[in-house]
Amino acid sequence: MGFRTAKSIYKRSSNSLEAVQRNAWAVGSVLNADIKSDADLPISKRLDALQSGFTSESYALFELDRRDRSDYLSDWERARGASKINKGYEITLDDKLLSHRILSPEYGELLPDLYGCLQDGEFVEPWEGATADCDSLIECVRKHKIVVIKPRAGTRGKRILFLQYDDGFLLDGEPISETRLTQICRNLDGYLATEVFHPAQYANEIHPSGFSTVRAITMVDPDTGKPFIGGAMHRFSTDKSAPLDNYAAGGGSAGIDRESGELSHFVIVKDNGRPEYMETHPDTGTQVLNVEIPAWSKIRTQILELADAVSSITPYLGLDLIVLDDKGSVGLIEANSLPGVQAMQAHKPLLRDDRNRRFYEYHGAL
Repeated sequence: MGFRTAKSIYKRSSNSLEAVQRNAWAVGSVLNADIKSDADLPISKRLDALQSGFTSESYALFELDRRDRSDYLSDWERARGASKINKGYEITLDDKLLSHRILSPEYGELLPDLYGCLQDGEFVEPWEGATADCDSLIECVRKHKIVVIKPRAGTRGKRILFLQYDDGFLLDGEPISETRLTQICRNLDGYLATEVFHPAQYANEIHPSGFSTVRAITMVDPDTGKPFIGGAMHRFSTDKSAPLDNYAAGGGSAGIDRESGELSHFVIVKDNGRPEYMETHPDTGTQVLNVEIPAWSKIRTQILELADAVSSITPYLGLDLIVLDDKGSVGLIEANSLPGVQAMQAHKPLLRDDRNRRFYEYHGAL
């Protein structure tokens, strides 16, 4: 057997093993998500959903008993296919400390200030590596008044903590003693402490107590080599979810017209897992439908410029942003290699767009 033949066999074997591992991970991911789903579906529809590649939660949210399933990127296609698009370079985005370091030289003005890292309960300055007592984080909260503590790499069940100081400490809005807060910090490992962005006035008018983030998914067109926005939505907190704005916490979202920046109906998830579409925010009564995000053209340009900067290694990108003012200033909370698309597809299915479908097909995700 020649060297080239042996090398070819080894490569095919490695690729086959990787495919098996990826399939196993995807099956586990979809089944685990379905087990945790609270969607009110009979067993027959749960099985029908899984056979089509969807979790019960997605089936209910997308109302697939009356919509064309082929328009939607399924949970299986996302887990098995989309997860390999940035193969080998996921860590550049999914390790939040590494991505902050990579993006800082050119896009530092978009990033939150990084105050430090929590490693084995110790507060470490982000770049110098100097270690201090956890009291340094306490003093950081005193100084900046509000700090977010988030996992360095993925959530995997880890909490995102919001620490505040206003004549006393607050953890996620609830009073907490300094002693207890210090104890909690000493049990944290693999977390970052960062600045908290504050949303623009239009978002505060819709709901004033949360972060009101924008999620944009970018893709590199395989025919032109240029990035485009495949989908975008605007999340808003509710009285139930604040300060968080995601569906899991009880928040809601509106789709964003990618050209005009105009918002679609506001969507919340009902107790049975089905969507409820509204023109106004359910708690404040403020109009959401047809509201235009200020200076959207500038925001869209910044999204595409950032996507273009990393397009050679990560053609698929999820960006979580906060619009800071009415002049198009944004803060980049984080970038993700495998963005969640479930909430976004509650507004518009991704595969209904031919350009999106072409992208996923090109990368073997469908």
